[in-house]
Amino acid sequence: MAKTIDESSHYRLICEYETTFLINKINGEKRMLSQHYGDPTSGVISPNQNWVVCGEQGIKLLCIETAVSREYIAGTNIHDMRLESSTSIRILVDPSQIKMPHGSSTSNLYK
Repeated sequence: MAKTIDESSHYRLICEYETTFLINKINGEKRMLSQHYGDPTSGVISPNQNWVVCGEQGIKLLCIETAVSREYIAGTNIHDMRLESSTSIRILVDPSQIKMPHGSSTSNLYK
């Protein structure tokens, strides 16, 4: 059964068993956004409906207009995310799970 993660006037972001889909509510197109280990925990459709982001084990960002997608902080559990502005989101993670480059530590994130 599909679970709605976020919804806008033109799109619905849903999860169906560890896979997220973006559904165009106008023409019915269903586009796979990402596959996860576990169901996605959160997602956001931008206010201008130009991009969508979802997270569970890392973050997947999709530019809706160009269909270009990127993956960020793979392997990190995403607990939640919220829209901060039309161009940014706030992401809640467990700092102990962030994989830092050799010689770095998560304590540097708080300085």
